[in-house]
Amino acid sequence: MDREQKLKAQRETQKRYREKHRDKVRVANRKYKKEHKEEIKGYQREYHKEYREKNKDSLYDREKRWRVSNPDKVKRQRERYFKENKDDIIQYRKYYFQKNKKRLAQRKKEHRTSNPEQLKKEHDRYYIKHKGEILDKQREHRNNHPEIKRAYGRTQCLGLRENKCSKCGSNKYLHFHHTDYEKDEGFTVCAKCHKKEHNKEVIL
Repeated sequence: MDREQKLKAQRETQKRYREKHRDKVRVANRKYKKEHKEEIKGYQREYHKEYREKNKDSLYDREKRWRVSNPDKVKRQRERYFKENKDDIIQYRKYYFQKNKKRLAQRKKEHRTSNPEQLKKEHDRYYIKHKGEILDKQREHRNNHPEIKRAYGRTQCLGLRENKCSKCGSNKYLHFHHTDYEKDEGFTVCAKCHKKEHNKEVIL
């Protein structure tokens, strides 16, 4: 009888013994766990740590598949975790943003440049969700700045807007940037350059 057969016979014997003396085995197991509680916990920690290191990729894939197939459970877990640790999470986010401000801004800019369709979808979703608020703000802005409203109307009537941006040469999303609202003075820019003008990022 070779070694594998001996081990198999030994396992069968142990299995029959456990089935025959189930209560006795259960009491012995409880007693052992109680006497060696810390030792067992230490062993389990070391074993789990070693197992995670060896099977990092497979565990990550399995966890990813589970998240994809159970979106509702993941959402509930995240909401519960955020509710229980709200103050710590907000404090860490502020710290992380301040520490990585430039890197995050650069990454956001690169994402917007490389994913224009996704950005447009996000803008559309935001507009649909906050349409009432946006329209109220626009109405309030027009009422507070009647000179801008009149200048916009004159721009449309007089045809002051040209066919391309005077800054970058683009022919899409063209605006007319006013340097003087009363005298209708200004120049044609695209939406991106217009935003830069108002943010004073471009020195005229």
